[in-house]
This record gives sequence, structure tokens and C-alpha cells, in this order.
Amino acid sequence: MTRVNREDDGLFEMDLGDWEGRTQTEIRQMERKRFEQFWRNPEGYRPVTGEGFLDVEKRAVSFLSRSTAEYEIESVLIVSHAIFLKVLLSKIR
Repeated sequence: MTRVNREDDGLFEMDLGDWEGRTQTEIRQMERKRFEQFWRNPEGYRPVTGEGFLDVEKRAVSFLSRSTAEYEIESVLIVSHAIFLKVLLSKIR
């Protein structure tokens, strides 16, 4: 079995822009409507700064395309963050 270790800039977590470093309570108080949309209607969420879920989806699909084109492999271990991994899994099911 061939093992390949590779870092990829496309694997970073969703950029939450001006929400970064704030608690959920702070965000909910500042922007209740967008906060609720983020959790209840993620495909409709549009950030003022940072990324939306569709931006993360584009990165995930690009990563998947590059990875499958570059390597003929049987198993892959992808290490990333929650939102990126959930979006990626939704594209390969």
C-alpha cells in the first residue's frame, strides 16, 4: 500500500468573517436573523464577510476533483473541520 501525506489549503474550515472569535450568544444578539438562517437554512445563508456554505461546497468539490484525478487510491483519510467535512460528505454520498 502506498501512503501519501499531503496538505491542501482547500481543507480549511469555513471562514465566518466578522463572526470569527465571537460566541454564539454574541452573534445571536448582534444578527439574530442571519444567525437563525445559518443554522436553519444553511443553503440560503449569505454572509456579509467570510464564506457562505456554497463557497465551502465549491472548495470541497474542487478538492475532491483534484484528489481523485491525482491519485489512484483505495482509501483516503481526510482531516479537516466540521463544516468542510459535512459539505464534502454530502457530495460523495
